[in-house]
Amino acid sequence: MRNLDIEYPYRQESNFYYLSGFEEPESMLVINPSHPKYKYIMYVRKRDRRGETYDGPRAGVAGAMSTFKADTSLYIEDFNRTIFSFIRFDRPNLLHILN
Repeated sequence: MRNLDIEYPYRQESNFYYLSGFEEPESMLVINPSHPKYKYIMYVRKRDRRGETYDGPRAGVAGAMSTFKADTSLYIEDFNRTIFSFIRFDRPNLLHILN
């Protein structure tokens, strides 16, 4: 049984890791092959000096695009506000969201 007194190593969901190679928690991957420009979108945590001191470095938005080759990357906090801008409503969509 897990409790708050013991730290356990984080393990990324297998499908998410296979598709992105990204190992940070609190992230989402949107694969939208029907979008003309943004087919591979990553939502990641903001860089935080204090948090990185304890948990290790974070890729941030720039790292998600440069290291993990996302077409664009945004902060996870912006997911609900921005996701609909990547969905085209003029034709059927094939959209996969992994988190």
